[in-house]
Amino acid sequence: MKNMIILIAVFFFLFPFQILRGAFLIDVESGYVLSGYNDAQVPQPEGDRFSLTDDLKTDGSIFGRLELGCNFSERHNIETLIAPLKLKASGRLEKDISFLGTTYKAGSDVDATYRFDSYRLRYRYDLHKTEKTVFGLGLTAKIRDAEISIQDKNSKSTKLNTGFVPLINIHFKKKISDSIAILVSGDALAGGPGRAEDFIIAGLFDLNETWTLKTGYRIVEGGADVSEVYNFTALHYFVAGIQLHL
Repeated sequence: MKNMIILIAVFFFLFPFQILRGAFLIDVESGYVLSGYNDAQVPQPEGDRFSLTDDLKTDGSIFGRLELGCNFSERHNIETLIAPLKLKASGRLEKDISFLGTTYKAGSDVDATYRFDSYRLRYRYDLHKTEKTVFGLGLTAKIRDAEISIQDKNSKSTKLNTGFVPLINIHFKKKISDSIAILVSGDALAGGPGRAEDFIIAGLFDLNETWTLKTGYRIVEGGADVSEVYNFTALHYFVAGIQLHL
């Protein structure tokens, strides 16, 4: 329900730009995501640092992402993104783990959940734009809605975290033939107690003027090191998608 409300709001937000006869884009991604590493400690320093990929086994998962965009006045772009993610982990602990004040004993069978839903609103200006090449820079406002939880047969502990992160957007697209292009695009920022990167390298294959197929690889990496929580994660996305140009 929350995602649907956001999506409706986004359509109403982008509608005025369509009046200006801007080009409208719907970009849908899916595929398979694997966790490279996922280290957590909640809180610091009282909790124990553990790995959802080494101390437990994290299963891969099908994912979905939806991006809506509008290009207007040739070089200006407004885009919004909904990118939910939930991964499940399980295993038998080889050591005691203290998480949010609860100690999960060595030898216990535990289940864990890692959820990281991302909502973004982005403005980008295309500094260089020709028939074959586009290069742009922009600013992205990101809202994260995250959760790490652990449970055994007796207890369950859940850490929720919602916050705002400003990011820098980089976008490069190069046509290598009439119907094929290479895309490198993403959001990133590093500094202070944390960092965040989300980049894709993909091939774009135009079926016609309206439909484009997309396939490639996306990496999402980052986290924060603060007293409330320590968590750094790397996620590997194998992407297939389709774009609708209106």
